[in-house]
Amino acid sequence: MRAVFFVLAACLLAACSSGRDFARPTMATISPGVATEQSVVGQFGTPQQRRQQIAPVPSPEQVATARSGFDSMPVEGAYVRLDYDYSKSDGFGGTSHKNLFFIFWNDRLVAYDLISDMEGASTKFDESRIAALRRGVTTKQQVIELLGEPSGQAIYPMVKDKGNQLLSYSFVGIGRSQFYTGQRDISISFLQVLIGPDGKVVDFQSKSEVKTLTPQPSPAPTFMPLFIPTK
Repeated sequence: MRAVFFVLAACLLAACSSGRDFARPTMATISPGVATEQSVVGQFGTPQQRRQQIAPVPSPEQVATARSGFDSMPVEGAYVRLDYDYSKSDGFGGTSHKNLFFIFWNDRLVAYDLISDMEGASTKFDESRIAALRRGVTTKQQVIELLGEPSGQAIYPMVKDKGNQLLSYSFVGIGRSQFYTGQRDISISFLQVLIGPDGKVVDFQSKSEVKTLTPQPSPAPTFMPLFIPTK
């Protein structure tokens, strides 16, 4: 997960997002296990990118890689990923971003997640409230009351066990480039809450850090000798 966030941050810094805005998915409008690719495209429009993969029957070794309940389970089938991106400049050297993806398995939505630092649509959450979560005690509804609407959801096979549901809280905030150095601070925070069939928290994991990215210096100019012919 950590590596995915840094890849996304690098992508945003490279201005890989496009110029078409889109709505934030909510638990009331997007249902994993029910929504299809056609219904999502009908709601969010044509994605900037669509990728498809046919996965064969996994080997026992591949199945064994799914150890944690947070891990995806390798299973055969047709997978499709849709990506939506949007960026907006404030005119003063700052740019805000939205990144949204959907994953389908055999034409049923099994995961989605939004990361946004846009005003009015930010996915930033109150990390101080994570301490209130209790495994086997806190209910799904209480998680939402504590932390708000999750930015994403996932079900099997994007989580290891059937019947479990993953609620995701994800945020990447990219600061303005410093005038002299070009450095940018990137705030990265995520929380994953695994909900069991009984509607209670099975487990959760979180991470938060700030990383400074410094632009690579431009290569030194190469001077070619100037040959001046003489008579």
